Amino acid sequence: MDWTKGTATRVARVALAGWLLAGCAADVEDHIAALERGGEGEEEAKMALSLARQDAIDPLLAAFADREKPSRARSSMADALARLYIREKDRRILDALTAALDDGQAEVRRTSVRILGDLEGTQGIAPLVARLGPEPEDEVRQEI
Repeated sequence: MDWTKGTATRVARVALAGWLLAGCAADVEDHIAALERGGEGEEEAKMALSLARQDAIDPLLAAFADREKPSRARSSMADALARLYIREKDRRILDALTAALDDGQAEVRRTSVRILGDLEGTQGIAPLVARLGPEPEDEVRQEI
């Protein structure tokens, strides 16, 4: 009898965990969509994505890398990635932000410069200094 009760409890826990993970993935996508829309729910979406932790990293990195998305949205995604980096220390986030220094949109470059300078301290200086010479936009150069 105890074995059956214990098995039922374990099955219920696994089912609950699966349900929560599926719901979390939907929430992550909803929060990324809120960043794309901008406006009122943007700050809440950034916070929720940072709390989603590992579940948010891959979808957020993919959305940030999509150059078809508006630069304002990608800039907000960079901010959300920075918050995730603070919690998770996932090197892929820094790699994506460093790669964004060569982005075609000045707003995305400027945000990435600000974040890298804030997050990495001395380690983040080398890519920023390297970007200074070829950077055509005054506002990005000032941020560097």
